[in-house]
Amino acid sequence: MSFTSATTTYQAIGGPGTYDVTLIAVATGNCSDTITKQVIINPQPRALFEAPAVCLFDSTQFTNQTEVVTGDVVSWIYEFGDNSSVFGPNPSHQYFEPGTYTVTLNVVSDSGCIDEFKSDVFVREIPSFALLENDTICFVDQARLLAVADPSDNITWHLDKTTTNVVNTGNSFITDPMPFTSTYYAQATSSFGCESDRIPITAYVRDAAAYDLFVSDDVVEMPQAIVNFSVGSTVGINQYTWNFGDGTVSNASDPSHENNAPGLYEISLTVADEFD
Repeated sequence: MSFTSATTTYQAIGGPGTYDVTLIAVATGNCSDTITKQVIINPQPRALFEAPAVCLFDSTQFTNQTEVVTGDVVSWIYEFGDNSSVFGPNPSHQYFEPGTYTVTLNVVSDSGCIDEFKSDVFVREIPSFALLENDTICFVDQARLLAVADPSDNITWHLDKTTTNVVNTGNSFITDPMPFTSTYYAQATSSFGCESDRIPITAYVRDAAAYDLFVSDDVVEMPQAIVNFSVGSTVGINQYTWNFGDGTVSNASDPSHENNAPGLYEISLTVADEFD
């Protein structure tokens, strides 16, 4: 008597469940035997997670959404796409470079069935400034401060590093007339909502210059009514324009002037100092 044996792989098209599997063995001579056994097909888990796009240095929160029809998922392994991984259903992870990372989630059910899910996670770049300019102005002048970032970024100006008050928007900030040195803080916000640090930009105000006008005599007699003039200043003077009240002028720093007719003369001096 001879027998033929075979191994058959059968896929349960009907899905998970308990199936009665019957084996009928027929030998030569039509001798046969039958055996029936139950086969349990466990459900395969469906791996799934969600993760929002984040700004660089913020933590990415992974939310597990894996499902299995019956039983439980007992293992979750996330591979973050930056050569690091972690075990657990809902991890958070911090990336240290902007870019797109392909994250893989491998899950195992309590019956030993497995599944894998891949999805891209986006890490947005923090905006930065290409140009920052302070300004130095004279007393009660207006300062022009400059902060230039990517054209798509929104620039806001603040009085300090923490408060939400916005005093100006845009690359250029023309201040009010300023009696003293003040610092403002520029911040760039990308189209994705990522914010730079607030960068200090200062409007420096020079001390108001003080001038003293000196004359050798207030009253002189004709003829040779000569008066010597000079000026003292708290800042350097680059240009002098003396007007002697009789139609004559001088650009000397310490001029002498002779009046040719008696009278009362009003003397004026216009200067350009080292900051003009």
